Amino acid sequence: MDRILDCAVLQHTTQSLNESSILFQMKLILPIFAMVCTTLATLVMIVFNIAGAANASAEQIRSMKVWSNGMTLLAVVGILIGIFLIRAGQPGWAAGAAIVPTVVMVIIFLVAILK
Repeated sequence: MDRILDCAVLQHTTQSLNESSILFQMKLILPIFAMVCTTLATLVMIVFNIAGAANASAEQIRSMKVWSNGMTLLAVVGILIGIFLIRAGQPGWAAGAAIVPTVVMVIIFLVAILK
């Protein structure tokens, strides 16, 4: 009888661990998606920056390099903070920290287009 009870407890514990593992993995989808969006937005902004440098003067090229480096640094910092927050068990804050650089780049892009 004890053996049957032990097996039932073990099965229940294993099922609970599997469910919590699946839920934890589901919580990681949004931060990881935000990090991928930030990476792709950074690449798009750098490509636009390079495309605009075709007929630029030396001063404009230097300015574009500064902007490209700044956007890359912003993206790297946002992604690293997101990874740190995921490790700390805060997937919601991690998604927010990882998507902030994308929002900033979209605003910069809109300002540049409307200028």
